[in-house]
Amino acid sequence: MINLTRGLRRILRNPLMVVGLAGISTFMIVAVFGDLIQPYPEDSRGAVHIDEVLLPPSSQNLFGTTALGRDLFSLVVAGSRISLLTAAITASMILAIGVCLGLAAGFIGGWIEEVIMRISDLFLSFPSLLLAMAITAALGPNLRNAMIAVAITWWPSYCRLTRGEVLSLKRREFVESARAIGASPLRLMFRHILPNCFAPIFVAMMLDIGLIILTTSSLSFLGLGAQSPTPEWGLLITTGRTQFLTHWWVTTFPGLALFVVVLSFSLVGEGLREVLDPRMVRRGK
Repeated sequence: MINLTRGLRRILRNPLMVVGLAGISTFMIVAVFGDLIQPYPEDSRGAVHIDEVLLPPSSQNLFGTTALGRDLFSLVVAGSRISLLTAAITASMILAIGVCLGLAAGFIGGWIEEVIMRISDLFLSFPSLLLAMAITAALGPNLRNAMIAVAITWWPSYCRLTRGEVLSLKRREFVESARAIGASPLRLMFRHILPNCFAPIFVAMMLDIGLIILTTSSLSFLGLGAQSPTPEWGLLITTGRTQFLTHWWVTTFPGLALFVVVLSFSLVGEGLREVLDPRMVRRGK
């Protein structure tokens, strides 16, 4: 187990990870306190101002306004909460499906493992975005179905990751000792094996959270995710793409918000991988 103080010291020595943590912290603060930050909260709920259409950035509208006269800064702030909730719910579904199936496949083995692995191979044989588009189109274009589609397409990688960790742990001495004193299979799986799989799963999820947000926004951009007037970043980008050359701010600011969030989670995920990788710790990196 990595000493907490040493881990924190390694984190603070990584400037890119500090930048990522700052970006994630800012994102979460904006998401939680968005109602207090938005100058025009009614705009994020669908208000229309015909006399303020496509105004450039100014002191009154920091990010300008949209084609319906809505304050873009308020919409971007409101979109941060949607992105945070979307990522949290989708990640929970991915982990619930992938980790449980991977745990069962690695620990039980036999025909159960074979069936689970072949199903995961089937899902992995399709490009994830194309499969998510097909599932969302079949279920119906809305944000809930987009989250379900992303979860369905992403669970196989976590299933395979968990299975690999379980296979390497289930014959270890501490598991054999627990089995020898009469621990039940469920106790072995959830008390002794699963906690020791947490580090690689957590690192993988931190690397993927930004991509989950990006994928969900991509579905909204294609008209398969969030629907108007929901202030989702991908939807904001697609509504302003036809006006980009003349009214650049409509797509630029939601795009920058999306870019910063995805980059921040990627930096933190890479930093955590360095901190939690025992081989790197032994080399003193």
